[in-house]
Amino acid sequence: MALHNFIRESDLSDELFDMCGQNEDFVPSAGEASSQPQVHGQEKTDMNAFRDSIADALMNMG
Repeated sequence: MALHNFIRESDLSDELFDMCGQNEDFVPSAGEASSQPQVHGQEKTDMNAFRDSIADALMNMG
């Protein structure tokens, strides 16, 4: 939810996000190609930790 709002409010271009916006029944497959660069190693670890901190903050707000 937070990432959806961030992408929408920041007016960032995301291929899969745009596809979902155009077709509410669109479900991307696990192997769906993305124009976004692949994240590896420490960047992936940092992004996972950031995502988890957002989820924790949202859960603690309620």
